[in-house]
Amino acid sequence: MVLVAQPVVDTANTSANCANATTAVQREACQARQMAHFHFTSGSEHGLAGTASAVDKPLVSANYTEAAKLGDADSWKSDEFMQDWGLEAMNAHHAYARGLTGNGIRVGIFDSGVGLDHPEFAGRDHQGLKIGELLADGSRCAPDYYLGGAYNPCFGTDGGRAQLDITYWDPDWARLLPPESMHLVDKTELLW
Repeated sequence: MVLVAQPVVDTANTSANCANATTAVQREACQARQMAHFHFTSGSEHGLAGTASAVDKPLVSANYTEAAKLGDADSWKSDEFMQDWGLEAMNAHHAYARGLTGNGIRVGIFDSGVGLDHPEFAGRDHQGLKIGELLADGSRCAPDYYLGGAYNPCFGTDGGRAQLDITYWDPDWARLLPPESMHLVDKTELLW
């Protein structure tokens, strides 16, 4: 089956209007409306074998022409596209050319630099991930803690907290440490 994209977007839903959306939810809704306006037909309407159209009554507007074409990544590099350097950096134009929209994709972030109070994250699942290695006694490293050395690295985190402290326990300073802290010598300690 050959799919041919026929632009049938009405002018109220052009890509320029999506750029004016104030939240990710609004942009996604706008982009979903745009994609719904593409009329994908089989090759049978163009003298090729295929099945009937999946869309019965597309919206048609004579005063809008979509320059982007399925299969042509460079055709997606519009002025609007180029305003966001990240789109080209992650090769989004190649995904668009393949017809990928991101619809239904869930994203997980493994980072401590997320501003969860930003409006784009309102109403979203902010559940953090707790991970950590097991110590010799079977217990886990303390959350939000890393103790690393050549023989006994240990890492644990309770997702969503920012890192605050990094300490390297230099062996040259071992004589200054109390006996109960000798296990820290030649280790790196991260606390947050």
